[in-house]
Amino acid sequence: MAVERPSSRIALVGTGSRGLMFLRGIAERPAVSIVALCEPNAVRAEYYQGELERLNQDRVPVYPPDRFEEMLAKERVDTVVVTCVDALHDVYSVPALEAGVRVVTEKPMTTDVDKCRRINEAAQRTGNHLTVTFNYRYNPVHEEVKRQIASGTIGNGKSATKGSS
Repeated sequence: MAVERPSSRIALVGTGSRGLMFLRGIAERPAVSIVALCEPNAVRAEYYQGELERLNQDRVPVYPPDRFEEMLAKERVDTVVVTCVDALHDVYSVPALEAGVRVVTEKPMTTDVDKCRRINEAAQRTGNHLTVTFNYRYNPVHEEVKRQIASGTIGNGKSATKGSS
């Protein structure tokens, strides 16, 4: 059984590897909780339910994409984290902003200028909060490399470059 938390209510859209990084990070924070998933793939959604349980969290309702707005209202979501396919970020970000929900989305914000414009206009029109993150900055592999360098385990590096192959 999960620990009771006073919290920000977060819904996660998309259950790929980027979403898993967010799920794990959110589960570690006492003032927030995941209250719903939006995902069309039942197998991936079930994997996330298992991850929630492994992290001592409750299973949450899973909504298909065509019930996204219902999910926002029914689950009283105040923040949505959009980690689905980049080309669909606007499909979730715009209605969330219009519903008064904070949006955290991945870089790239979406895949073309018109979709970016839609998201930006919704944020400006509603005055609601939009954050575009860059997950590779916090990628576990990159964090481990940083720890190894900082600890001196792999020497006293000053810079690194990728050579041509």
